[in-house]
Amino acid sequence: MHILILRFRTDDYERMVADLDELADWMNNVPGLLTKTWLQDAASQQIGGIYHFDSEENLLAYKHSAELSEFKSGYHITDWQESCFNTNEVDKASKKNRSPFFS
Repeated sequence: MHILILRFRTDDYERMVADLDELADWMNNVPGLLTKTWLQDAASQQIGGIYHFDSEENLLAYKHSAELSEFKSGYHITDWQESCFNTNEVDKASKKNRSPFFS
């Protein structure tokens, strides 16, 4: 499994929060996306997510997609932070700790 963790701020925080349902529907059409967990810190006005992808190719395609670029510019995204992980070598430990993704 391949995981992408994103954190960012937006100048349009209230509009983005209001649009979350629509954004969640859009995310359901991202190729190879298995799950997304939304993150929010209202105090610092940060939003983000933990994305689980079926392959590195699909994760990279999403990271470099025109749709993600449009999202960033459309919501005036700032302070963009991302991390990518491959869980292949740690899946046994994840199973041992009852991760729902490695049952």
